[in-house]
Amino acid sequence: MFTKTCLLKEQPYDTEFRVFADYVYYRWLFNSGHTFRCVNKFVSVFSVDGVSASMSLAVYYEMCRVHGWKPKLSHFFTLYRKNMWRKVRYCRLKIFVKSLFRPDKYNVNLKRFKQIED
Repeated sequence: MFTKTCLLKEQPYDTEFRVFADYVYYRWLFNSGHTFRCVNKFVSVFSVDGVSASMSLAVYYEMCRVHGWKPKLSHFFTLYRKNMWRKVRYCRLKIFVKSLFRPDKYNVNLKRFKQIED
């Protein structure tokens, strides 16, 4: 997302949050009535396996602070389990899509993956 400089000067990122600072900032923009515009162009490529995608205790505690939740270990394990299954599903989807374009290469890898999994 791109932001006007005057808005960043008015409300800078809250560096107290190491992982969710951008979420807190854009939530503030949305709640204070600022408008957003969609730009139908690719402007960057990023990985979905960043720090915020991992469910460590530090990330969980920061998430609780952002949302105003009371940290509970059972809640952490529920989110952790969901996060891990999402990565497995994404990995399988990625292999499937790649196998459509290069079946000779990725079918061998998929067979190896299934052998390890069994």
